[in-house]
Amino acid sequence: MDAMTWIYLPAAASFAVFVVYGGIVMPAREIADSVRHRRRTRPQDRAAARRGRAAA
Repeated sequence: MDAMTWIYLPAAASFAVFVVYGGIVMPAREIADSVRHRRRTRPQDRAAARRGRAAA
């Protein structure tokens, strides 16, 4: 292996990790947090929610 391979191979691998993390892992975590937050803040009284009132 020549010197350029020792430079480009780790750079390519780190770029691939960056793309996978930024394109798959982070959006999946954001979606999961959003779903968790929505469950926690959703009114429990569905009839009151349909009438447009906040649950007590």
